[in-house]
Amino acid sequence: MTPFYSIRSASGFADRSENMHRPDGFAADSWQVRQTPGCRRGFTLVEVLVAVAVLSILLGGVYGIFTSVSSNQRHLEQTAALYHEARMIMARLSRELRGSYLDADDRNGYFAASAAGDSGEATLEFTSTSAVFDGEEHAGLVRVGYRLHRAADEELPRLQRRAEAYYRSGMAHWCRLSSRVRQISWRFYDGSSWHERWDSRKRHRLPRCVEINLLMQWGDGASETEPFMTAVDLSLAGEVH
Repeated sequence: MTPFYSIRSASGFADRSENMHRPDGFAADSWQVRQTPGCRRGFTLVEVLVAVAVLSILLGGVYGIFTSVSSNQRHLEQTAALYHEARMIMARLSRELRGSYLDADDRNGYFAASAAGDSGEATLEFTSTSAVFDGEEHAGLVRVGYRLHRAADEELPRLQRRAEAYYRSGMAHWCRLSSRVRQISWRFYDGSSWHERWDSRKRHRLPRCVEINLLMQWGDGASETEPFMTAVDLSLAGEVH
C-alpha cells in the first residue's frame, strides 16, 4: 500500500499566492513532509538477530528429525536384509535335512557332523533326497556339505556349501553361501539326549532332530551380531536302507 503523506506549512497554513508562482506548487522552506502513523518501518538489529536465532533452532530441529528418520530407515533395511539371508540359509538347510537318506550298505552315504573345535571349522555332510544341485532341485540322491571356512588370506570366515550327485562323490567344489555368518553350530537329538557331533558310521542311524544355530553379522565392518536358531525333525530318522 502506498504511504499517504500530509503536507502543511510551518505555521499550519498554506500560502496559496506564493505557491502559485512555484513550478512545483510548494514553498521552498516553509513546507514539511510528515509520514502518517500507519506507515510501516524497517526491522531493528535486535529483531533480525532474534529471527535468525529462531530460524536456526527450527532448522536444527528439522535436521535432527531428518537424520533420525534416515538412520532408522537404514537400520530397518539392514535388519530386513539380515533376516532375509538368515531365513534363506535356514530354509535350505531345513529342506535338505528333512530329506536325509542313510544307506547302511554304502559307506559314502553317511551322515556326519563336527564342531568348530574338532578341525578348526564346523562341518556337516549328509545325503539328501531333496537338495538343489546345479541350480535346480535334483530328483535323485545328492551329497550335500556345509562348512564354516576361513581361508589363509581372509580375516573372517565364510559359510560354504557344496552339492553333487551321489555317485560322483568328491568332484564338487565348495561355493560361498554367505559371508555374514560368524558362527554356526548344530546339535543332534537321538531320542533321549542331545549331542554336538554325529557320525552315522558309528551310530548306524540318523538323528531324530537337528538343532541349527547361526550367529550373523549385521553388515560389513559392523561389530553387532544377531543369533538365529531352528530345529529340524528328520522324517526318515528311523529308516535305514
